[in-house]
Amino acid sequence: MVKRTFYVQAIRSVIDYSAPCLPGLKQCLLSSLEVAQNEGLRTILRAPRWTRLHTLRAECGLPSLQHRILERTSTFVARFVRRRPTEQVTTEILRTYQQPANQDRDRNWVHSAADATRAVGISAAVQAGPDLPHPDFASPPPWQPKPISIVRPGAAKPKATLPTILRQESLAAIHAISTPGTTTYFTDGSVSEYGAAGAAFVCEGHVHSCRITDGVSAFQAELTAIQCALEHARNLRDGAINIFTDSLSSLEALDHLS
Repeated sequence: MVKRTFYVQAIRSVIDYSAPCLPGLKQCLLSSLEVAQNEGLRTILRAPRWTRLHTLRAECGLPSLQHRILERTSTFVARFVRRRPTEQVTTEILRTYQQPANQDRDRNWVHSAADATRAVGISAAVQAGPDLPHPDFASPPPWQPKPISIVRPGAAKPKATLPTILRQESLAAIHAISTPGTTTYFTDGSVSEYGAAGAAFVCEGHVHSCRITDGVSAFQAELTAIQCALEHARNLRDGAINIFTDSLSSLEALDHLS
């Protein structure tokens, strides 16, 4: 629907962008935002005034603004705590979990952010430390070469560059790192605005795609596509393989693990 697409991309995106700053928003202000969204949903669906709110949200596939703000804030907090464990803000957030949840909204962002993770149900995951390795895992010696090598792309090309030129440069880059007998994979993972997710890879004319759990992140979908390519490569003949992906976050994660 054109109206829904416009609402999600032009209006709802503003809420998504500012959500981590809004968990402590006063109830009166939050209610006014909810009323504005409800009116928008009625306009999109051409629904009568007596239509229930949960029916409007289900038909449009959009949660309430309060739930969306809590969800986006919780995601931001979880990523921040994991990526910056030594920051002062991370220490304050973890200390806040030792206190009970606030009954009244205040202007303390740390309290509101911690309460958002409690409301969504991921506070235990935020407080948990790094996952322990498998008991049988043994770190490889430092002199052993890495099983994989990561080649990051160069500088981004101007958007005005012609597609034919980009294609020629990409083919030249692929040829430069390929050797006789190398198997080449192209992977991609994506998540729709409704939460449906999928992963796929292409290898020498063979196309494989699969649906994955709804609600996962685009990062998880990209990693799943790479995993599917690796599992497919295990059944092939011996030889080098090249996997091409457009996910820089996946490359960074694999480079860190290797």
